[in-house]
Amino acid sequence: MLVFDVVLTSSNDSVMFVASGIAAILNAVQLVTSRSSSPLVRSTPKRMDRKTVAAASVFVVLLVLVTYTVVQPFPSKPLTEFYLLNEDGKTTDMPYQVVVGEDVNLIVGIANHEQRTVQYHVQVWLARMTSASDPNSTYSMYYLETISVTLEHMPMPLSGQWMPQHEFDYNLTVPMDGSLRLWFFLFFDEVPSEVSDLDPMTNYYDKGTALIEQARDRQMLSLSIQLHAVAAGA
Repeated sequence: MLVFDVVLTSSNDSVMFVASGIAAILNAVQLVTSRSSSPLVRSTPKRMDRKTVAAASVFVVLLVLVTYTVVQPFPSKPLTEFYLLNEDGKTTDMPYQVVVGEDVNLIVGIANHEQRTVQYHVQVWLARMTSASDPNSTYSMYYLETISVTLEHMPMPLSGQWMPQHEFDYNLTVPMDGSLRLWFFLFFDEVPSEVSDLDPMTNYYDKGTALIEQARDRQMLSLSIQLHAVAAGA
């Protein structure tokens, strides 16, 4: 009996799944055909021809399915990657102990997997807190700036090899001492009117804390890091 072994190298997991299915189905068809042609149960040449045609038809249909999967991969759920790295491009060893007047250097990354073109707006805010251990101790929210970028859809990598789409350096000159938290809020397509046209380094406590609440309720994407700033020479 001929055993079908479909060998296909692909980074698409869906293709590999379908290819395995082809091998299993073809082997099953071959098993049925071989049993029907055994000496105990003789089939007429006409019946054998029909089985051969059936096996070939199954192969053609599944081959078309694999070809379609290669050309048009199965859709993935729309999402946006939003991440923060230190100046060395790592997710660990984020700055914490900082000095007023010195720079904090970070990298902000965005990747668009939304299946459409998106204009992203990153709003940066600086929260002043009475206690670093109490997330509800914010008493000032300073708007810093808005950074905008338009990104085309980038398919999700299926091979497991992660690739960045858009990253930019963000540098903060520490303006004050105390317990601080640097916030990055991500808006899609447009900035809401209630937080547009704000003056930099101005305290908008109500507007800023409202954004924090939305982020905590998972109504928007956000990033933040805690900073402990001391005066120069302290």
